[in-house]
Amino acid sequence: MQIECKGHLFFLKKMIKTTTKISWIGCIVLLCSSFVGCKADIDLSEVDWTTSVNASLSLPVGSVSAKIGDFLGASQFPQITVDTMGRYVYMDTITSSNEYHPIELEDLVARTTSRWNVADEFEKILDQLLVEFPQIEMVVPNIKDMVSIPEEGFTIPLEKCLELFNRDSFAFSLDFPIDIDLTKLNVDFNNRRVDSIIVNQAHFTAAFTQENFGIAWNDIKSVEILLSDNFRKIDSVLTLEGKGYEQEIPLDLQNFNLILMEDPTKESSGDNIEKIIRLTIRFTFELDHDIHIDRNQYIGYDFQVDLIDYKAMFGYFAAQELLRDEKTDLLISELWSGWELFEDWVLPISEPSVKFEVDHTLGLPLAVNLQHLYVESKEGERRNATFDINKQQTNDTLHLAAQIAMNDSLDKRAYHTIHLNDSAERGNIDTLFSITPHTISYAFSVDADTTAHINQYRITNNTAINMKVMIKVPFAFNDSVDISYQGTIEDVELTGMQLDSLLNEVQLIDTIEHSKLQLVAVIENTIPFKITGDFTLYNANNEIVYLSSMRDSTNTPIESSIKLTINCPDNIHAEKGTALAPSVTSQSLLTINHTDFELLETVKYITFEAQLGENQQPVCLTPDASVNIKLGITADVNAILDLKELFFKCNFQYLSKILLIIWLRCRK
Repeated sequence: MQIECKGHLFFLKKMIKTTTKISWIGCIVLLCSSFVGCKADIDLSEVDWTTSVNASLSLPVGSVSAKIGDFLGASQFPQITVDTMGRYVYMDTITSSNEYHPIELEDLVARTTSRWNVADEFEKILDQLLVEFPQIEMVVPNIKDMVSIPEEGFTIPLEKCLELFNRDSFAFSLDFPIDIDLTKLNVDFNNRRVDSIIVNQAHFTAAFTQENFGIAWNDIKSVEILLSDNFRKIDSVLTLEGKGYEQEIPLDLQNFNLILMEDPTKESSGDNIEKIIRLTIRFTFELDHDIHIDRNQYIGYDFQVDLIDYKAMFGYFAAQELLRDEKTDLLISELWSGWELFEDWVLPISEPSVKFEVDHTLGLPLAVNLQHLYVESKEGERRNATFDINKQQTNDTLHLAAQIAMNDSLDKRAYHTIHLNDSAERGNIDTLFSITPHTISYAFSVDADTTAHINQYRITNNTAINMKVMIKVPFAFNDSVDISYQGTIEDVELTGMQLDSLLNEVQLIDTIEHSKLQLVAVIENTIPFKITGDFTLYNANNEIVYLSSMRDSTNTPIESSIKLTINCPDNIHAEKGTALAPSVTSQSLLTINHTDFELLETVKYITFEAQLGENQQPVCLTPDASVNIKLGITADVNAILDLKELFFKCNFQYLSKILLIIWLRCRK
């Protein structure tokens, strides 16, 4: 708001009445004689040089200009902006995000711990002994007839064999199976099934133990893992760098595919899923001493998955909740600090909208469940968003088709948009503003859509479900609004001139009398509402300034404010809801006396309370909608002028002024 003060006088009404005791012809003769060197051959002693002037005059004391943005606090809150239609709107964005990891693979792949009987595995190398040592029966009689290690065990005299065949050592391998249990990973095929994984990095840890085994770790030439056909795009044989029994051996694998289907050529289903993955641990020994084998010898293992960092996962993940956001009795003032300005208003908003934007890298259809959305007033009155006017449901499920195919690039993103508005199918959210909301409550979730009947989904490791909720509330109204507002006009300077100064500039004035001094306002309004207001004047000491008409006969204040009524513009655009032309109102606010001028000069700020409303048709608020108030003092003046001095001085300054008076008389 802006106050402008002007220290000069102006005529509101050019109604001048003059009465003289000489004729107008005499005045003209006198004036003409003044133009000829001020020489007169007539006797002027009988002339009455005085004239009486009655006038209605006005003194401006200030102007107030207020835009509708001042009422809305548009300059204070960045959420209030102007849309493409040129109207004020409240716009805000709420974001939520969830890193979606439906399966922590390392938690679901069981830790594998077991042990192998050495004798059972050693039986497998008997044939190798016969091949490498053809005459071994010279050292071990009946070995060809030996099918299994006898219960009492036996010793292979390897030193004699090596000496007999002139060998330095004997190398052989023992293979022990490791079965990785996948039953926790694929425990419920109806809700979760992992068909395959593109692995970025995997970290395993292995450790081996021995019981009564007579072969030291130093005799182990190598320890290898033989991968099954489930592992693709990676070497099938991996070497472990061990340092001894009971020592952890790390194993890192990178960039490979893990197939969990029994037959990848067949359709993915619960019937085509591996229950276990079998790996083989191969110990290769190189010995130069005798070996004793019996049934009490064991090699144990502890194999666990520490990390599986996947790039993508294929399968079925129906039961997984991707994203959920829920708030109950959230104060709207916490969402927007400026709401305190509006919480006592009645704002029947038209065309509000809430837009949900969802983006992700999921190759699956989604179901967005809008479980509820409602507001409550301070008094506890509730309004729900409802879906489908016939059913009046307070919840809804929106189905979003999959946008990403199984063979699309892993960085491809899907984008979905959901609109809530004032339509029956999209929430009837304009009903939320049929009361003045104090709190808002909502709950929604994003899930895999099980109704789409898609057999296989795809998820990636960077699958963040991002939800952006964009709120748009235009300041457009169908029904009558009720807006109350309080504000302050700072740094007011009502330093207008005294009325006496108008005629005191003319030195011909003998006396001045005035009556009916009034504070008046001329108002132009393009805000499409009727406005009623109360203005209160304050001095520098924060004291109310009471003008004379605001006191009774005992000088006791009876009114503390100045009342003002501003008409609503008559012509409102039928579609845009804006004023086509301003309403112009002239209003006498109160009567003042001569001493009120001094009081007006003490005014330093003005507080006001305004009430906006009573619109009879749809309207909207635009930045150019404003109300402009010009304040002035009007007075009826009776002045006695002495023309004698003017005649003899022949001063053209004075002459011009008196000519003005005569001209005004002639216009009567």
